[in-house]
Amino acid sequence: MKAVRMVSVLVVLGMFLVVAGASVAQDMGTRIDINTADEAALRTLTQIGEVKARAIVAYRMEHGSFKNINDIVAVPGIGEKIFESIKDRITVGMVDTEEKKQG
Repeated sequence: MKAVRMVSVLVVLGMFLVVAGASVAQDMGTRIDINTADEAALRTLTQIGEVKARAIVAYRMEHGSFKNINDIVAVPGIGEKIFESIKDRITVGMVDTEEKKQG
């Protein structure tokens, strides 16, 4: 029984740290890499809940990496309004950096 309680405490603590970490990252202006982010990280973005986060991950798995942040509007449920609200919080990692050098 002690082992079960310890595991439960560790799971709750881990969940707290993930949520707290995401909040701190959001407050610090850390960008979310939409090519590598899991659903939990994507849900830290404004207007991105469970369904849209799942859609982003599914789209990425089916179509491959996003080439630039604008590509996210191709995900069902992500339109221009949502893009405008998250564009300053997302990146596509090295792909984004390379495109900035060329542009």
